[in-house]
Amino acid sequence: MSEEEISQILSELQAFRETFPCRLTILQADAEVQRISEFEAWDFPDPKARWTIAGRGGTDFRPVFSWVRDKAAKEGEPPAALIYATDGYGTFPDPPGLPVIWLVTPNGAKEKCFPDWGAWVRLQKPGR
Repeated sequence: MSEEEISQILSELQAFRETFPCRLTILQADAEVQRISEFEAWDFPDPKARWTIAGRGGTDFRPVFSWVRDKAAKEGEPPAALIYATDGYGTFPDPPGLPVIWLVTPNGAKEKCFPDWGAWVRLQKPGR
């Protein structure tokens, strides 16, 4: 994903959290989980700040879902939802048993490329 797309995703997450204050964990992943950043309800990085992005290889969605499942087992409670920001090109897991929102970049895969579980939302191109 481009720097512009990542900035747009961070802005969307910030807007979501302003409406629904919650703890947020951001996983950066490609074929494996590369970096984990955790934020409390009102703590969030500036969406315009430059992030160092880890990974950028081929995408496999399964390691993120495994990480979420393992963390839920350890803490005894699954997350309220998983918002997966992606271009949509990768290997999908089996249904995870929790709400999933696929937040797809403007030039990402079409909805028909995604599994029939989870909600699919395409970001608009900036300026629209």
